[in-house]
Amino acid sequence: MRPVLTEVLPQFDHLFFANALEMLNWLETDLGRAVFISLDHDLDSVVPVKMQAFDPGCGLDVADYLAAKSPFVR
Repeated sequence: MRPVLTEVLPQFDHLFFANALEMLNWLETDLGRAVFISLDHDLDSVVPVKMQAFDPGCGLDVADYLAAKSPFVR
């Protein structure tokens, strides 16, 4: 995904989050800067659940947060 975004949308910063909480914290202060958001439902799924130090959440957690926000136009 990173190489494609760099090629197709080089004029924008590209941020990736490994867990839902990290993204939710960013959205609290920077949602107005977002141009494009893509969500994945199985964050950190390559690490077995029993070996994870915490629940990384999922894209649905972020989608629920965004659904509660009022739409706006820049």
